[in-house]
Amino acid sequence: MASAVHRQSPDGAGEQAGAADGRTLYETESLKIEHFRSNSHNPNVAFIFSPFGNRILSGNLYGGNFLLENGFDVINFKTTQYDWFQSIPPEVFDAIEALCIRESYGRRVSMGSSMGGYAAICFSKLLKCDVVLAFSPQYAITDHFDIRFADYGDKIEWRYIIDDDAFYEKSNYYFVYDNFDDDKKHIEELRKVIPPDRLTEIRTPFSGHSTTVFLLETGLLKKLTLGVLRDERAPGRAELKKNRRVSIEYLKTISARLRDRGHSKLLKSLHASMASAQDAAPAFDWFIKKNIWLISTFAETLEMSRLRKKGFDVGFYLLANPDVANAGTHPLLHYARHGRREGRSARFRGNMKTL
Repeated sequence: MASAVHRQSPDGAGEQAGAADGRTLYETESLKIEHFRSNSHNPNVAFIFSPFGNRILSGNLYGGNFLLENGFDVINFKTTQYDWFQSIPPEVFDAIEALCIRESYGRRVSMGSSMGGYAAICFSKLLKCDVVLAFSPQYAITDHFDIRFADYGDKIEWRYIIDDDAFYEKSNYYFVYDNFDDDKKHIEELRKVIPPDRLTEIRTPFSGHSTTVFLLETGLLKKLTLGVLRDERAPGRAELKKNRRVSIEYLKTISARLRDRGHSKLLKSLHASMASAQDAAPAFDWFIKKNIWLISTFAETLEMSRLRKKGFDVGFYLLANPDVANAGTHPLLHYARHGRREGRSARFRGNMKTL
């Protein structure tokens, strides 16, 4: 039986200790908002929103501790529901505004990835953010141009949407995304409502939807995050391109796209050139040596081929099952070996029916 839920007083009078260094501002069974304050009293505050697939409510997650050590107190929004943060009561934002005034915060920034990126943008005006940093952000999940999350969007009672009224005229928006992924369609829509002088696009080709994983593997995630949030220099195009060869996420994405398009010669050439690179990272060499098509059995290979022809949605499978990204196997192989037996959520492209 579910335990009783304690909701904190929105005005802050009833705040209690959340984690060891956090105070709970608001809490339900599926949503927790915590305030993490440095003993040195940081002059700035960062609002962090959890991504799609989060299963943890306590703690200063998703870069929170890193920002706490680098000049930002943190208000961390975490949800285990796929509701795009629509369950936050409006009065919570009033309470947060009062808290920010009490703490005399100067600079306010927001950050999130995927679903969290949507929230970072959507709440930028309510939170009066100076900077918004969104990784693979979404504009809407109910529109026809991207059906990856349509199953969720149709079930949500929307109270917070991204439109002209959601944007804060003093905010500078930074979007990090793969311009060869479906995420680019969201950026195209966001461009229509954000003034060009307030929008900066940081493109990471062939990083897939997991841009934060790509940046982590290339050693640029912290540098880019602080560079943007502090209004300092962020990694440029040349630096992003230079380091991408050490990213497994990049290799998996570009390999999958070459394979999907039937470019077998280019795929072999890509693998050969990367395998022969003198400065390739150990993880990169491991991926080459442990090629997924060689380790799978013949039956599994046939099953993966069948799933691929039917339009198995790799991106959806990764988003619906976040632990698969760290499993060391291709999502198709993972589903063939484990996913179906475990009842994991998966679907065909262009078809909402679960496999």
